[in-house]
Amino acid sequence: MAFPKKGSRRIIVDGIGYRWRYPPKPTQNQEDAELGVIVTVQQLNCDGAVLVLIFPRYHMSGSYSALELRKPVLPSEVAQSIQKALSAGWQGNKPGKAFFWNVQ
Repeated sequence: MAFPKKGSRRIIVDGIGYRWRYPPKPTQNQEDAELGVIVTVQQLNCDGAVLVLIFPRYHMSGSYSALELRKPVLPSEVAQSIQKALSAGWQGNKPGKAFFWNVQ
């Protein structure tokens, strides 16, 4: 499945290009004050397995009031998470099921 360019950002990790996407709107679960922002990542120029990063925080536009848990996902955090997921076995250059990674 091709990853949409609209709404996604490009990032280079260890010389390899990726696109990552922060959700534009909170999900219903996030509106209901459930923790977990999902960022999706896919390697550029291939239809490999998607990486799903789950950050332990609230969506920035959510209505929940815990401000310390409503911080943005930074590109540096995405890069570190990609490196850790690669070390854990994610193969972004090969087709397959989505790889889920809980960011600590």
